[in-house]
Amino acid sequence: MELMKKSKIFFHPREGKHFGMSIVEAMSAGLIPVVPSTGGQSEFVPRQYQYRSLEEAFQIISSLLIDMPREQMTKESNRMSKIAKNFSETNYKKQFQLIVGKLLYNQI
Repeated sequence: MELMKKSKIFFHPREGKHFGMSIVEAMSAGLIPVVPSTGGQSEFVPRQYQYRSLEEAFQIISSLLIDMPREQMTKESNRMSKIAKNFSETNYKKQFQLIVGKLLYNQI
């Protein structure tokens, strides 16, 4: 947690993960994830932070660290936290209740 508090970017080198809980945890902490464009994380990590090669990952990370103004980095950090909230236990329960409610309503 201490390292995450000091960090701005989360680099995930492993391809083909089914979901990537560590990625969601990093996003929840406000880190910008840089992840492979394959696997479950490609469904929730914004496209501009997905890479197809290590060279492309390097370009994304360099651009974030060198070119992105501090204010924009803060906005992106907040945006990543909001995306991660979609995977919270509270949101899961809420969505599950909506699905069950719709199923029950349609069967009455």
